[in-house]
Amino acid sequence: MPTVIRAEHHAFLYSGEIEFLHQHGIDTWLPANQVKIAYGKLKRGILAAESKCILVVVEKHDGEETATHPVISEIGAGFQNISQIIANFNEIELLTKVAMEVSITRRINLPEPKTRWQISNPDKLSKRITESASSVEKLIQTPFEWVIQYQTKLDSGNSFTLPDLSILRGNIAHTTTESILSELKNDLNFKLTDALIEERLATKIREEGLVFMLTERRFEHEELVRKYKYAIRSLVSIITDNELNIIGCEHFAEKDIPGIGHVAGTMDLVLETNQGQQIIFDLKWSKNNKKYQAKLEEGRSVQLAIYHSLLGTDPKTGYFMFDNGKLYTGQHFRGEHIVPVTIPQDLNEQGVLLQTVNSIAYRWDELAIGEIEIGDNTSVSDLPYFNAIEENQLIPFEMDKKTKVKYGDAYSGLELFKGIIE
Repeated sequence: MPTVIRAEHHAFLYSGEIEFLHQHGIDTWLPANQVKIAYGKLKRGILAAESKCILVVVEKHDGEETATHPVISEIGAGFQNISQIIANFNEIELLTKVAMEVSITRRINLPEPKTRWQISNPDKLSKRITESASSVEKLIQTPFEWVIQYQTKLDSGNSFTLPDLSILRGNIAHTTTESILSELKNDLNFKLTDALIEERLATKIREEGLVFMLTERRFEHEELVRKYKYAIRSLVSIITDNELNIIGCEHFAEKDIPGIGHVAGTMDLVLETNQGQQIIFDLKWSKNNKKYQAKLEEGRSVQLAIYHSLLGTDPKTGYFMFDNGKLYTGQHFRGEHIVPVTIPQDLNEQGVLLQTVNSIAYRWDELAIGEIEIGDNTSVSDLPYFNAIEENQLIPFEMDKKTKVKYGDAYSGLELFKGIIE
């Protein structure tokens, strides 16, 4: 059966490149299907309007009539009095004043950098029924991004936007690892060969990361294959050296955590010793491996603390890094691929969870009065949260240790709204 690539995953390819894929047994959705996807997104946007929705369509181009827009056709089929809700305009200036209530010649300045947004209707912000480990950490570290994503439901991308290469790399590594470890779990005679790794990785690249097959991405592709082959061998070595049993990848758990609420999470990899001790590995691909070592040392490993609570069995935890094939952990494991991390007793999983609860309460106190911190590239001493960390026992900031400047979310796509667009 040929591999079928979804429309949004090959929109960036030229016709010759698409033909190349077809010749190699990879099918792509027809352009008509892409149009259906775009039309469906347009309809969902129209249906999301609550009080007013103004649709502007062109009836003539260079003096010639255009085909009736499908949205107008669908509306016409659903309304008996459509003529009463349609207005015709010949002058574009007049049209923009009516439809947009602003002249198209009006100029506005880009937003200036802000340390925080102040809103006048904080009562519109409400706690979610269910949080995830990542959303909890986002609320603590980048509350502006949390509000935009989970309260306003805005997204900086769309189905035709390619994710950042580093995100694609991580996604491919995760799904390939799940495929390999699932077979390792169920097959006692399983052997991890170069051929098997390359075949599984190539399949996932074709399904999720065709951009790596472009000629100009050959170096990134070679790096992905080389590093992943080493990493998966290291991970399997850790599992065998410590006689661990695989419970599963993408392991789901949920529970009510006092002070946080209902939390649901999917753990990358859950294992178990022969004595029944459970283990959680959070799989990451990052160029900055020491960032996650610092998370453990400084008590910022929020997601691991939440996963620890979700399992409720006092599991061992650690970050496994695909970039260098090492496990960063405060617990004892055998093998050459372990980076032991010294974690203060008060910053173990229970200690970090306590600080997480305190931090969530602090952030909601800010939101309750309409203050939404941004703080990107800002001196942390100018941010009230930072100045309250010690007294309120809060999760520390992600920041540059030398300059004392807060890090922002590099992948949020909200630079325009935060006034830091370049």
